[in-house]
Amino acid sequence: MTKIFGVQNVLPKLFSAIENDALSVIQRYEDTKDDAEFFKDFINKTDNGRSSTRIADAFGLKITTIALVKKSNSVRLFLQPQEVLKPIGESVALLPREVINKQTQTTQ
Repeated sequence: MTKIFGVQNVLPKLFSAIENDALSVIQRYEDTKDDAEFFKDFINKTDNGRSSTRIADAFGLKITTIALVKKSNSVRLFLQPQEVLKPIGESVALLPREVINKQTQTTQ
């Protein structure tokens, strides 16, 4: 994207998107306050989390933690450079949603 605008090595500071799955994960976190479950559910079960994971990977970054910003009801991602960069074309692979849902149902 930075190539489109003619700016090299500049990443966006803010990206805002709202989706129902993310809102339900946020609501569940507000009820349980379970940070590990919030991270896992947001990254694996929401479009925002899954696309953020792929985008971070494409830029050689990894999501280390997330935090809920209550005032704006949004999720802040904290990123770090990947220790070992993956070769180009070898992107992160996420399980399909139906596999994640089946795993969740069997553990409950």
